[in-house]
Amino acid sequence: MTSQNRREPITSRDEIRGEAAAGERSAGRARLWADDAEKHRQYRARRRERERLIEELLHAVRNADFEDPALQKRISGGDDADILRALIEHYRARYWMLQYRQPNERSR
Repeated sequence: MTSQNRREPITSRDEIRGEAAAGERSAGRARLWADDAEKHRQYRARRRERERLIEELLHAVRNADFEDPALQKRISGGDDADILRALIEHYRARYWMLQYRQPNERSR
């Protein structure tokens, strides 16, 4: 039934029949957190986990052997930001190089 064929009059939101009691949320997505403090605790926990994983990644990269001597040199002598930049540049170039690779060429 379209809105033009309805017999009920157009009403404002507060006049809608069967609306939830005052103070209750009836529309929208359910809340994931009990309150803002819980939301911030979860955010800080996710951030700590991400930082821990980045530290583990940097440790693994520093101990890895790369075929590219220039990349190995940048990683060996750089600080955390330099290492991450070198990895980003390396993998972006590697990804974009795939479109120019010959079909019989293997992935490195």
